[in-house]
Amino acid sequence: EDICEELRDFDAVRGRIAYKLIHAAKNKVLLSHVPHIPYLDLAIVFYLILTDNEEGQMTTLVHSDHLALWDISLEELGILAEENTPRMLPYHISSIESTLNQLEMEDIVETEALPSVALYVLTNSRGINGAACMLYPRVLKDFAESLGEDLIILPSSIHEVLVLPDEGTRKQRAMQKEMVEEVNETNVS
Repeated sequence: EDICEELRDFDAVRGRIAYKLIHAAKNKVLLSHVPHIPYLDLAIVFYLILTDNEEGQMTTLVHSDHLALWDISLEELGILAEENTPRMLPYHISSIESTLNQLEMEDIVETEALPSVALYVLTNSRGINGAACMLYPRVLKDFAESLGEDLIILPSSIHEVLVLPDEGTRKQRAMQKEMVEEVNETNVS
């Protein structure tokens, strides 16, 4: 079936609507054409996951025209994405060490150079647009409760966020700021 035709049929796509987070200021032009919900300095935008297999995902961004075509509101779009995204892209939390091991980056990033602090990576099962997992109901709350600590969320990219227990000290906050700046300067392409 022709994909364009399929996109017209709301019942065929309603279960494939997901959300992701993008930087609001850097995407002002795009945001003028797409339905979105402001979230801190980010924007929640919506997309359709058309196919999802071993080769990857085929997706398309939801534009304002789609809402008119489907005759739904931004609120209805948000509710569908809230139901679908955690189901299609379950969250995944792992320690920074195991994440680097999985990526086989332990040779590139010296693990001894990593701070000796409990640092976790929150993403989704695909590792794509995984920063949106912090919007999933109870994910951060349940993780904080399991650690018995408040959390600090360090934005890493649209694909993941770093999470660490909040020790609440000035020294810790200064170290985190320094760490984020250093990682951005040296390791983030």
